[in-house]
Amino acid sequence: MFKKKNYTIYGDGEKTIVLLHGFLASHLYFKKLAKMLAVVGYRVVLLDMIGFGKSTKPKSGYKYQDFVNHVDDNLKEIGIDGEFYLGGHSMGGLVALRYTITHQDKVKKLILMNMPLFLSREQSEDLIDSTSSLYKFLLNSRYRELGWIIVRTFLYRYIGSHNKHSRELSLKNIIHSAEAFDDLNMLQTKTLLINGVQDREIYKENLAHLNNKLVRVIEDDMGHHSPVFNTKQIYAYLHGFLFDKYKQ
Repeated sequence: MFKKKNYTIYGDGEKTIVLLHGFLASHLYFKKLAKMLAVVGYRVVLLDMIGFGKSTKPKSGYKYQDFVNHVDDNLKEIGIDGEFYLGGHSMGGLVALRYTITHQDKVKKLILMNMPLFLSREQSEDLIDSTSSLYKFLLNSRYRELGWIIVRTFLYRYIGSHNKHSRELSLKNIIHSAEAFDDLNMLQTKTLLINGVQDREIYKENLAHLNNKLVRVIEDDMGHHSPVFNTKQIYAYLHGFLFDKYKQ
């Protein structure tokens, strides 16, 4: 069990939605969206995932089961023992997806935002390394730790706190594992998958491999960080899906 946890709860509505942030972020990433959902009657739980934000940062692990266990420990501590809605952004979507696969009795509906949709480890490694010179420097350079100190100083709200172990092992074990389609095609939970057409083009191409009719896909003219830069639109999608405005 991971001892150090961090979470924030917005609102006190009867319907609970748990949101998991993505790679390199913290629960602060969803702060604006959480406030909007709380106003219309949701209890919104934002978690720092293991290795990020104020959660514990072990030197090893960061496999799917570690993330799933950490989420489950937080939910038990908060006292969430009934059904709830679950959402995740980017890597948080991968973790939310795996959590739902292993806890189908707990997750009433699932929302996946801008999730990495790779078909293989090779595809993931090649595309992420080629994203930009800055990103390549921050992931692979011998001076990357200095680079991350500078980045976190100016972008703390979005980047949050992490270390070499949480950053590099979660990238290797979660994102690069490219298991999203295996999990998506196993789902028995109604799911909304939001994919921004300004995100990586390969995601849209790879969606042809999705064959689960319980997963509704929305393509919109948004980039990777739609929960931050298109918050109102994401709110509208979530609110509509949770109130069954979108038919499967």
